[in-house]
Amino acid sequence: MKQNEISKDHVKRVNKVLNFISDDLIGSYALEKLASVANYSPFHFQKIFKEVVGTSPKQYLNKLRLEKVAHSVLLHRHKSIKGIALENGFSSSSVFARTFKNYFGISAGQLRQTTPIGEFSVKKMQDPKESIQNHDNVYNDRRWKQKLDVKVLRIPTTRFIYIKAPLSDNDKIRLAFIKIMQLAEVNNLIASKPKFAGLIYPHQDRYCAAVLVNIQQKIPDEISSLTVEGGKYASFHLRGNSKQTFQGLHTFYDLWLPHSGYRIKNSFVVEFLTNNPATTSYSKIDREITISLETA
Repeated sequence: MKQNEISKDHVKRVNKVLNFISDDLIGSYALEKLASVANYSPFHFQKIFKEVVGTSPKQYLNKLRLEKVAHSVLLHRHKSIKGIALENGFSSSSVFARTFKNYFGISAGQLRQTTPIGEFSVKKMQDPKESIQNHDNVYNDRRWKQKLDVKVLRIPTTRFIYIKAPLSDNDKIRLAFIKIMQLAEVNNLIASKPKFAGLIYPHQDRYCAAVLVNIQQKIPDEISSLTVEGGKYASFHLRGNSKQTFQGLHTFYDLWLPHSGYRIKNSFVVEFLTNNPATTSYSKIDREITISLETA
């Protein structure tokens, strides 16, 4: 087997593990269990995982957990930090406190006291010079609040198949949409008029290019899928690249949400696209941003 074929196989198997982990970050993941998902021996799996991802499986899992917890600390201010840590798989508050400060440079309590949710990003935590305002020097919160026009509505339970891409890279997002469409067509998973969506994880620089599928459809194991529970959602429309997405979310979190009587339910955001992002530039597509809510 040629080296490039081996590399593709490694990436495919490691991606299967990454999807397995992202489905449940609080699970207990022994090295042997993750290796079995990739169908490697534990020794070989750890070597291949680091080759593909750049860190060990343990480091990768801790990174995802810490970023999710940091997001929850800011979004769910009604919850105790200790409770959030335990909910997300940390064995004790002392272990969490030490791990959090080593990763971010400040305590979770300091983060909650000093950082508005809209200005928080993992990149900013690791480089204090980075700020949401640095993405576009013409940002104006008053103008954005008027532009946002947030509505609260009910959305039914929805199921997606998806491929991950960096949130900050529009070209890779487009390629991910092309690939997920190819997978959907080959596996006969979509109707004649496909519906496109994106799953945004704003504080992990992660985007999932997605296509809606039927709730009851059987999805092949090698294709990542997610069912998003229906319920009450905040909704607003945007057009533009990831900079505009961040600015819209910044305005929503810091200016609309605190006075709304609601709080955020899920850590990710779902956007519905009006055009095919494989053939239309992502930045030129009208998108409906939806954010799950629960009563405060």
